[in-house]
Amino acid sequence: MKYSMLVLAAAVAACVQSANSPETADSAVITTGTYFGFCQGYCTSEMIVDGETLRLTETGRDPVQFPPRTRTLQLSAADRARFTALVDPAALAGLAGTHGCPDCADGGGEWIQYRAGPDSTRIIFEYGKTLEPIAALQAELRALRHRF
Repeated sequence: MKYSMLVLAAAVAACVQSANSPETADSAVITTGTYFGFCQGYCTSEMIVDGETLRLTETGRDPVQFPPRTRTLQLSAADRARFTALVDPAALAGLAGTHGCPDCADGGGEWIQYRAGPDSTRIIFEYGKTLEPIAALQAELRALRHRF
């Protein structure tokens, strides 16, 4: 499949106390993005929520004409808490795989990936499509992206 990705990534810290391990925290990462197979301009982006920082990096097919650009915003504690509350690993795992026809007829595609420790779940779906079990998370990720 020929496409570029608009990557929207969000890091969510989850503290886990373990009696069997000297480590006291594991981290979970949410990565989400959109992509279009035929695009002019900035076709790919990567957004990462890391603690209080939201960072969006955009790239184009032609790195000379559209050099990578990165912008950052600060997130409030309320923003971070709201986002973290929407992450449901079981709901994400239940949707693993491809839904619909992402980027067919250049309609674009989106994806969300959840990684915690060695486990990873990836969901791919049509751009703008809402998947009911994770609708609130999708809306929050899109709202974070639109802040730029």
